[in-house]
Amino acid sequence: MKTVVRLLAMVLVTATAAGTAASAPNVLPGPAVTALRESLAVANRHRSHVWRDASPINDDGTISVYVEIPLGERRKWEFDMGLNARAIDRVIPPEVDGYPVN
Repeated sequence: MKTVVRLLAMVLVTATAAGTAASAPNVLPGPAVTALRESLAVANRHRSHVWRDASPINDDGTISVYVEIPLGERRKWEFDMGLNARAIDRVIPPEVDGYPVN
């Protein structure tokens, strides 16, 4: 999943550097498609997970959210589809004092 995110970020950065957001491609490049297919195949072995499969809108109209990085936290978490669990993606240096907001 991280590979897919990185590839998509590269596409966006490249499109932005090339001019405007309007010039961004409307299809994924081959490596991104491959990475996405691999990520989805790994995720298919897990029937469901509340973070991935629950509706974000509750019966009373409120929205459920998961705060990925709480105030002051130095660890950045991501949902790892292959593990069907969250995993630490990176840790920022101690001198940064953690993320300033949720």
